[in-house]
Amino acid sequence: SSSSSSSFSSQQRLYHDDKSIVSKIHQSSVQNAKEFDERHSYAHVPLTVHPSVRQWMQPIRPHQYAVTPSQFLLPPSHLEMENIHDNQNHNDNHNPNRRNMIPPPYAYTGYVPPTADRDRIRLHHPETVDKLREAGRIARQVLDLACSHALAGITTDEIDQLVHEALLHDYGAYPSPLNYMGFPKSVCSSVNEVVCHGIPDMRPLSDGDIVSFDVSCYFGGVHGDNCATIIVGDYDSDIVPMQSSKSSGRCDTNILQKNDNNDEKKINEYSSTSSFFLPVDYSKANQVGHDWKGIPYKNTNFFKNNVNDKDDKDQSHPHPHHHPHPHHHYDQKNNQNSSKELLYITARRLNQATLESLNAAISTCHPGSSLSTIGNAIHAVADAYGYDTVQKYRGHGIGHDFHTAPFVKHFRNWDDIILRPGMVFTIEPMLTEGCQDCIEWESDGWTVVTKDGGRCAQFEHMVSITEDGCEILTLPS
Repeated sequence: SSSSSSSFSSQQRLYHDDKSIVSKIHQSSVQNAKEFDERHSYAHVPLTVHPSVRQWMQPIRPHQYAVTPSQFLLPPSHLEMENIHDNQNHNDNHNPNRRNMIPPPYAYTGYVPPTADRDRIRLHHPETVDKLREAGRIARQVLDLACSHALAGITTDEIDQLVHEALLHDYGAYPSPLNYMGFPKSVCSSVNEVVCHGIPDMRPLSDGDIVSFDVSCYFGGVHGDNCATIIVGDYDSDIVPMQSSKSSGRCDTNILQKNDNNDEKKINEYSSTSSFFLPVDYSKANQVGHDWKGIPYKNTNFFKNNVNDKDDKDQSHPHPHHHPHPHHHYDQKNNQNSSKELLYITARRLNQATLESLNAAISTCHPGSSLSTIGNAIHAVADAYGYDTVQKYRGHGIGHDFHTAPFVKHFRNWDDIILRPGMVFTIEPMLTEGCQDCIEWESDGWTVVTKDGGRCAQFEHMVSITEDGCEILTLPS
């Protein structure tokens, strides 16, 4: 009886703490959404697909995708020969394991063997967490590489090839999605209303598209997994894509920028234009401005001249670099935005909310908290912005197997599973501008799209629960 009473008391305390934390997150997000809308003279209608989407975007339809020669699954002996031949051409100091790249069990058959961890939460040893951190950082480096190449005119199939080559040749890592239950590509690319599991194809990206890249890899016997969404065409015109550096055995994590003399200079990998997630104090993660400067799109200089002088003076935390983007400036004087400009503005708002929901969820992660608090925090941010959060697809435990318990709901729930040190899982909210209801294409058995055609954004991190909080395993190295 005493034990039962103690358990009930703990549940009451957990419920009270969760309610208090989530309430603060919601209040902060309401303010952030309000500031965004005022800054852009925008009136958001909750759970509604903006008319600019109907006007400017064609619905995503099944499209041809190619399987290039380098993506045929090769026998182990051929993989080994390919790696050895490639190693003869450059220094291998950055990747001593590339000659011994070992693919996951499903690589050659597509069959994912059953695991006991499907229904059991594993508490990982520190040595395993070290491996997961290394795999996570590789996945992150290649995610940044993929996102930097998401330019108008390029196909997601070309970006898939880039990801495939970078993981296999530069890191000696296996692209986890490839042949996982038969998935035909090395990265998931989800454009506009595609929620997740999009198959890279030959459709060229267009300005105004939003595209999510989910990059995962298998390295050192464990998986790394992360995702980000960017807006095609919404970037500084002087930024050029990251380069894959075969000579060093790794991806170059600096971006090249052209100056007035057409010379190229390096931008540090932690600058706001080259990195999606900055190392930050996640106790403040529910506040815009503490993760990648709070601007989940590449152009960090959008806001200058979009507010009047008084507003600038009244801002307690003005954005450090303000100048209008040459292609997407709107007329503040008349408070009117063209439908094309609204396409970008509404995409930025959706991206901001999704990234904010991820940060809010991470800020709740510590021993003694619960999985339900993660979902409640995400849903609170979605509510504050007037969006919905996908319920069919969830975060997951990760380790030697790609998908294991615990399965992390990104919506309001009461899964009172207490977080403990040693847990490692992904948090990957998918927010929709319209209703979260979604369907899977019968044509390929993978692509998931919203029923109402509304756009969807997604951000994902791998999180390890530590003795005194949590560690994000997919930050840049």
